[in-house]
Amino acid sequence: MWPFLPAPDDGSGSVTILEAYRALIAANFRPERAVEFHWYSAEEGGLLGSQAVALDYERHSVNVLAMSQFDMTAWVKRGAPEEVGIITDFVDPHVTQFNKELVDKYLDIPYVETKCGASWSKAGYRSSFTIGQLLLLVADEH
Repeated sequence: MWPFLPAPDDGSGSVTILEAYRALIAANFRPERAVEFHWYSAEEGGLLGSQAVALDYERHSVNVLAMSQFDMTAWVKRGAPEEVGIITDFVDPHVTQFNKELVDKYLDIPYVETKCGASWSKAGYRSSFTIGQLLLLVADEH
């Protein structure tokens, strides 16, 4: 892939989440509760964007069922094997296991476990984190 970070870092996560959205539309998906797609800034400075949103949701007691965050999904260091990094610290084990099962079922490359703090889990929400942006499932209050 690319030997530099800026474009694949921001761009690949955005493309990943847009592709998820496209696939849901193509499958005529009709959610039973609200589904939100988020894009964050200032993540390289310490997950500042996602922390700000997660803490605001926590402060307002937003009922988030689960979230899945993706970052740098298309960047592979030159000479490194292609693999999906799945974060294993500060995440919900059940949502993370579901994420691993999705990788096994739909991708031709393996996942590897890795570590990196996750803002949503720190705010008390069930989450998974794959090394690009975010799919957030919010309980519909109506």
